[in-house]
Amino acid sequence: MQNRRKTALECDIPSTSPMMDLERCFIITGADKEYFYLAQGLILSLLDVAPQPIRIGFLDLGCTAEQLSWLRDMNVEVASINHSSESKFPKTFRAIADRPNIHEYFPGYDIYLWIDADAWVQRWETILLYLNAASEFGFAVTPEIHRSYSGLLDKSTKLENFMNDCYFTAFDQQTADLYKSWAVINTGVCAFRPESVLREGWQEELASSLMRTQHFMVELASFNKVLYSEFDRYFPSQVAFLPAICNWMCHQSTPLFDEETGLLCEPSPPYEPIGIVHLTTDLLKRCGAVPVRTRSGDFIQSSLLYMKGSYSTQETVPPAWHDSGWAL
Repeated sequence: MQNRRKTALECDIPSTSPMMDLERCFIITGADKEYFYLAQGLILSLLDVAPQPIRIGFLDLGCTAEQLSWLRDMNVEVASINHSSESKFPKTFRAIADRPNIHEYFPGYDIYLWIDADAWVQRWETILLYLNAASEFGFAVTPEIHRSYSGLLDKSTKLENFMNDCYFTAFDQQTADLYKSWAVINTGVCAFRPESVLREGWQEELASSLMRTQHFMVELASFNKVLYSEFDRYFPSQVAFLPAICNWMCHQSTPLFDEETGLLCEPSPPYEPIGIVHLTTDLLKRCGAVPVRTRSGDFIQSSLLYMKGSYSTQETVPPAWHDSGWAL
């Protein structure tokens, strides 16, 4: 039987290379007290899969003293988000507004990897892929493109309408008409070098957009606009696009569970294991459960939380975020 060619995630990626030194890399997430249990899952998953010590930072958007103490126990570095009583933005929104500038909270590193708190890491190779790609290209990010994604199949019109609203609110109808049907590049997980020209362009575009709106997708819309408006400038020399399994959008397609390996996988052949599971639905963020198909063809009910959320003492349901309403 002929051996199947290894995918990017299956290939042996060294923990260090001439372009990357893990001591010079920093992983960042952030949350408030209501979504802290999600950030806990992300941090625990990182510490679980990492074969060596890693540097993790946390943007405090309004956590309790007990939660901050837990972070210190995990050797996570904490920074308070820049926010004043005169700010027109809610404190939790600052993590969106400051996304292109997160390196300024933890200065002194060569590569930064942002991971939304509602994501968790299943495979360490994915982290290395982001860091290596950012080292080589300056920026690494994952498009919402996969043969199983509903936004490219039966719900493509709903996704287009949703993106029309995002672009219209952040910019104008002309911009919405131009980009609403283009592939969505998801910035919930992204790695960059601070000197990246794409990061700098994103920073400028987002700053301009924030003068017009506080739409919860403004940082994503701004990134997509600046990338697509000068696509030949940035791609392929200034940005690396990674496979969907590097930032799996659960609202686009529910993962499959492989009983033999215990891993969540893409739901269509060849069933590659997912690297980062992104809980991009309010149902999952709020500790709900969805039917998950198994490799044997059965179904189980699962929240898809890291370790099924067994680490959490969360007692209240967090507020709705409405980030994937088009998929429902």
